[in-house]
Amino acid sequence: HLRAVGTSFQWQSPSVKFCLRRNLSGHKVSRPQMISDVRLKRTRPGDVVRIGHMTDLEGHLEFFKRSVRLSSVLELREQESSSSSSPSCRLEFIRENDIFVFGGDVCDHGVGDQIIAESLIDFKLRHPERVFLLAGNRDINKMQLTSSVVPYFLENEKVGIEKLKHFLKRKLNCPNAFELRRKALKAVSPGEEVDDLAVTLSFIESVKPGGFMTEYLRLAQLGVVIEDTLYVHGAITEKSVGTVPRTEKVYSNLRKWIQALNEFAEQEVTEWQRSPTEHGKYLINYQMPGGFDGKSVVYANWWKPGSSPFFPRSIPESVAAFLADSNIKNVITGHAPLGDSPTVIRHDLKDITVVACDTSYSDRLAPDKRGEAISEALVVLTAQDGHVESRVRIHGSLCNGQEFDTYVVDSIPFLGRPSKSPPGGWIKLGLGNGNCLVCMVPKNPKHPFEIHQKSVHVSNLAI
Repeated sequence: HLRAVGTSFQWQSPSVKFCLRRNLSGHKVSRPQMISDVRLKRTRPGDVVRIGHMTDLEGHLEFFKRSVRLSSVLELREQESSSSSSPSCRLEFIRENDIFVFGGDVCDHGVGDQIIAESLIDFKLRHPERVFLLAGNRDINKMQLTSSVVPYFLENEKVGIEKLKHFLKRKLNCPNAFELRRKALKAVSPGEEVDDLAVTLSFIESVKPGGFMTEYLRLAQLGVVIEDTLYVHGAITEKSVGTVPRTEKVYSNLRKWIQALNEFAEQEVTEWQRSPTEHGKYLINYQMPGGFDGKSVVYANWWKPGSSPFFPRSIPESVAAFLADSNIKNVITGHAPLGDSPTVIRHDLKDITVVACDTSYSDRLAPDKRGEAISEALVVLTAQDGHVESRVRIHGSLCNGQEFDTYVVDSIPFLGRPSKSPPGGWIKLGLGNGNCLVCMVPKNPKHPFEIHQKSVHVSNLAI
């Protein structure tokens, strides 16, 4: 299936019996032009555009389907298809002018890695100017398979198989990924034996030209600005502002900075495809903990440095100033979970709202660690005379089934700030009827993602 050519690989089309669904030969098309800065066109006063967002699916297929059902902009058409260019889960827009951003981390902790990735790839290729895929750390780190696993596999299959198992467990922090892939393969080949070799080949297939992870990375970017809203996977920090790997230039304009980051990522993926054992190292380093000297927008979060359990912090003044200077009002991110709902962080003086949307540890007792929690951070753009106004709506339900639907700025005072009453809390979300969700650090936390939260009426809040 593969043979070494110098220090590179020549990838040949394998006839692997247990490939997950199909290869992506139907998607052999040129890469759509990278769009980093989106402005609404041909709008009239009163026109509304909705920006849907989903992030950190991490292979959880049922959570993906539930998220689409909740979405204000998407619908899902499931189908059985033998076509190599048609995904089994086909995404569609509900309205013709809406936009969708996937915030990254498509794989690793569920059986739906390839199905979800193919759905997103297909959606992007059909709507290149309205669908934006971000590269998360769990997406970018798969680039390492071509240098850290494949060479060993070419020399000795058994060694390569064990190397993959160790690499997934110890290096990529997805200890169940190998067996989850076996389960996914069995689902599409009922009654067939799926041995370790078949599982390993499916991972190798995913990073060859046309493989679902290669295609996802080829179409993904590190950030996108849509009117006054910025989307990245992780966070903007004091260290990361304006910085780009492989250059000493520091950008003062956020929109030009995001464009430069996207060009950097595109160059890295292109070079990696040409020489998969030697190139891509700068992008791989960029997604690692502490990578690029801690100046990454991928592996970064909005939590207090060193906090355990993780806990929100206020937007740093230098970051708020940088965002405001580029007329950014909203930042929508994922990557670092906190509780079973998105976390709002506000900077009232600069009128900036951050919404951290990863809820991947909503319910640690549930098989998928998510339970019944589901949410969407929706940005609603309304065209006015000479400008576009944005509002952030957050809706969904908590693990206990309590539903919420609120607009950030209109909901309650003090939202997105630390509280003095309850003491040591963070006012993370409006729940409606004058109530809000306040999170607090438990007295004896058992793990970094444990958080205590309760509903508090606004009359009992103090900051």
